[in-house]
Amino acid sequence: MPPSTRLATLVCALAGVIALVGPASSPASGGSARVGAAPSLPARAHIAGGLAGDTPMHLTITLEPRDPAALRAFATAVSMPGSAEYRHYITPAQFAARFGATPGAIKAVETSLRAHGLSPGSASRNALSIPVNASAGAVARAFDVSLAHVTLQNGSSAIVNQQAPAIDASVAPHVQSILGLDTTSR
Repeated sequence: MPPSTRLATLVCALAGVIALVGPASSPASGGSARVGAAPSLPARAHIAGGLAGDTPMHLTITLEPRDPAALRAFATAVSMPGSAEYRHYITPAQFAARFGATPGAIKAVETSLRAHGLSPGSASRNALSIPVNASAGAVARAFDVSLAHVTLQNGSSAIVNQQAPAIDASVAPHVQSILGLDTTSR
């Protein structure tokens, strides 16, 4: 693999590590936990109405790396001139084995998603994300959120979740964020 491709792979993997939504909160009643917080609306944006239940949504469930401290150390070492690891990139399979979520964590999250009526896709090659395509109605039920259309300052529209998403408390330690519930940043 050329160095530029390895670097791009590493950068993509590290992007999955950075949570756009904060860590899971403490468990709520009913064995669930909220992940992060509801997003704030951008300046001069306003909610235009509810989102139709049949609206297609594309989500990405980002997973916690198995050893975040080792991943940070590796990312620093591989990108720091003078380091013994400088530019010694690894393949996605090596990344998954060293830093990705464990197979048990991935299976637990997939099982939880299915139990809530969703059909997860295959985990990413780096074992840090799981795609989910579903209707807005299924997403709202699965994550206990209200979804709304938002009109942005420039007149374009977006989707926003009005509550932090809820997930099973048993898998909360494995989930970093749920991307795609809020599309205002696009």
